[in-house]
Amino acid sequence: MAEESRATKECSMCFERIDARAKKCPHCSSVQAKWANVEGNPWLAAILFLMVLWLVGSIFMTFWSFESFDDHSGELLVSVSRVDVDESNESATVSCLGTIDNRSTTDWTDVRFEVLLHDRSGKVIDTFSAGDNGLLLPRGTQTSFRVHGRAALPKTEYETCEVKIKRASIAR
Repeated sequence: MAEESRATKECSMCFERIDARAKKCPHCSSVQAKWANVEGNPWLAAILFLMVLWLVGSIFMTFWSFESFDDHSGELLVSVSRVDVDESNESATVSCLGTIDNRSTTDWTDVRFEVLLHDRSGKVIDTFSAGDNGLLLPRGTQTSFRVHGRAALPKTEYETCEVKIKRASIAR
């Protein structure tokens, strides 16, 4: 078959004449399938645009919450039931056990605590911060917790423990 008698078509990208059977342009290397080129297919371009928009929106919503912990901190009620001091190691450990009553309409996680330790007279004699990234506070429930930190004083000095929630993240 002679070269001149072959059917040709125009490349969808560079507009050079190419063999009608070509899957790829020998000039610009673009794929010649009807659905392969975004520029030549408005439906594919629209679908890709919506997918990118959805992805960006999802990432944005993950890192930007319209609710903040400060808006609900008063709805997380902490109750301490027990204070333990373990002096079996080289350094003593103070543990405070209790419950958190989540009266908010939000689930919380990544809780950060501030712990105030009192003596018999009620005076604050020691403090520490602690976090519990695995703790989940589902809305409308009571959740048990345990925080612990290094004790600076002998076991006999600690009488009560006051625990405050300083920060928490919205559970996703």
